[in-house]
Amino acid sequence: MMKKIKRLSLNLLLITLFFTGLVLIFNFQIRSYLLNKQVQQYDIANYSKKDLEDNLKKKGNFDFDSVESISNELVLKAQIKNNDLPIIGGIAIPIVKLSLPIYNGLDNTSLLSGAGTMKPDQQMGKRNYALASHSAKDKTILFSPLEFISLKEKIYVTDLKNIYIYQVSFKEKVDPSRV
Repeated sequence: MMKKIKRLSLNLLLITLFFTGLVLIFNFQIRSYLLNKQVQQYDIANYSKKDLEDNLKKKGNFDFDSVESISNELVLKAQIKNNDLPIIGGIAIPIVKLSLPIYNGLDNTSLLSGAGTMKPDQQMGKRNYALASHSAKDKTILFSPLEFISLKEKIYVTDLKNIYIYQVSFKEKVDPSRV
């Protein structure tokens, strides 16, 4: 009987080590998958103009200092929380295959699901429209594709009432520690 228990314990330990190794090896791919899933959950096509107008009236978080760097822990928390995020529009840049929801304000969960507005008083279609999001090693998710954008490329922003067209006039790679 003791032999069977030892054997079972050893097998469970080996299986646990095997799966832990797989998670560590495919860590990058798992995080990218979860981030893509999070973005797709809040696709602007799932919302109406009224939903976006109502969300614009909600108070957003504009405390940029509360935003943390992207990590596996934050990605998992965002998946588990299942928040009803205040989506107010969408941004698309076809040339770099970027399409993200825009949220009112910025917090960790919003920035892991799309782009957040930087200032409470800015209006879509009026002057500059400052947005923030995360960049990741996977150059296909969140704001990572912006690395490949060229000057004069078109950026489309919508609130489902209007489509506003912006144009890239300046590009600068900024060190992550610079705020």
